[in-house]
Amino acid sequence: KQNVEQVLSRFPKDRDRLLMTYSSDIEASGKGVVSQAEGALLSGAERAANMFNIANRFQEFIVRRGVFQATLTQRLRTKGMDLEDIITNNRVGSIPKEDISAAVDHALQATFAATPKHGTAARAFVDLVNRTPGATLALPFPRFMVNSLKFLYDYSPLGVLKYLGPTERAAFAKGDVGAITKATLGACRLVAAVQFRDSEHAGEKWYEAKDNKGHTVDLRP
Repeated sequence: KQNVEQVLSRFPKDRDRLLMTYSSDIEASGKGVVSQAEGALLSGAERAANMFNIANRFQEFIVRRGVFQATLTQRLRTKGMDLEDIITNNRVGSIPKEDISAAVDHALQATFAATPKHGTAARAFVDLVNRTPGATLALPFPRFMVNSLKFLYDYSPLGVLKYLGPTERAAFAKGDVGAITKATLGACRLVAAVQFRDSEHAGEKWYEAKDNKGHTVDLRP
């Protein structure tokens, strides 16, 4: 935590992106177009969400800081720079801005808290929910929802369809095989799940399994 805070002290906007939002927050950006009573209701809901999500936010920010530091360390190493040495010698300002932003992006993606890009259907959906008075009471986690759907899409056989676009093809040409790796992992796991359901170890319900003695086990925990 101390290392991350020291690094981000020179990059306040990126610090806010990393630490001022969490994946399961209740957005309150629509307060300006609602009545005072509705605004108070939304504020109360936001405070309640913050209170009940203390444990969730605690673990989320631990993961987020860890992913940020690991990603930044890896990116700097490819440039012959050592993050630990930079922090020790107080040369945080020498870290390239693009590496900081990329590390923040990766940390937000890892915790399903990334804000969708402008012009995408996902961003339009999140903005619509946040701007519609009372909508966040029914859909309090729009950003988490769209990030979850993106995760499921990426880790499925459909993930290879991303190569129909020029952006992913260009990334692949530069050696970034992330998209095809995720799609392959998702496809293999889907095949394994189907094979399991067709085996003698499958329970009556999708989340149940039978051990070698025929006992039914709930796999959800």
